[in-house]
Amino acid sequence: MSEHLTDRQFWLDYWENKNDLIQKIGPGNYFKALFDRVLTNSNHQTSLEIGGFPGYLSIFLKKYYQLTPTLLDYVIHRERIEELLTYNDLGIDDVTCNETDLFTAEPDQQYDLCLSLGFIEHFSDTRDLLERHVQFLKPGGTLLIIVPNFLGMNGWFNKTFDRPLYDKHYLDCMDKEHLKLVASSLALDKVETFYYGKFSIWLENYSSQKMLVKLFFKLSWTIGKILTKLLPFESRHFSPYTVLIAKKEQ
Repeated sequence: MSEHLTDRQFWLDYWENKNDLIQKIGPGNYFKALFDRVLTNSNHQTSLEIGGFPGYLSIFLKKYYQLTPTLLDYVIHRERIEELLTYNDLGIDDVTCNETDLFTAEPDQQYDLCLSLGFIEHFSDTRDLLERHVQFLKPGGTLLIIVPNFLGMNGWFNKTFDRPLYDKHYLDCMDKEHLKLVASSLALDKVETFYYGKFSIWLENYSSQKMLVKLFFKLSWTIGKILTKLLPFESRHFSPYTVLIAKKEQ
């Protein structure tokens, strides 16, 4: 069983401190290239987003790919999701919400696409987490896992300037080779893992940092962006995310 690196109170505090949850979900999502790759020429109709409150990706999939999405999370503020849906010109029933614990949930439905963004890295047993995703997939369905990459510069910034949050992350699952090895041990076909995105760094506690840290952060951001415009490649050291794409065996 995975060690939980966060608890319910952590997420309640996290979301209560967010004052910018209600946003317009436009067509230019950062992960659009991944969704195009997974969904173009597919017959996928349903999706399950695990650990995805407030449901930005589910709304994106509904608006721009016409999927029927479900959001599963341990902590769901339904009023905020309804407000977010209304703000995006959707009905309050356009995203099904399932507030439950993934570790006790019994699937009563399987989906064409099962995805999570920034979820599995909060647990220490990657294989167990992937298995719990796969149980919700139809045979032939697609698994899409996106995790932040703290193995390079982004991780150094978080380790140095936000150590408590950094320690809430399990780094092994961010290594593409390790992630591929674990996924290949499951009932999955066409397993691919790769680093995604050009240079990017972030600090959740940026606003509370000292001015010198903010200046150093901005300087590093600017230099990194310039370098990756000159040398536009994705890598363990500079890419902000690690991605797994696989198919469930028929």
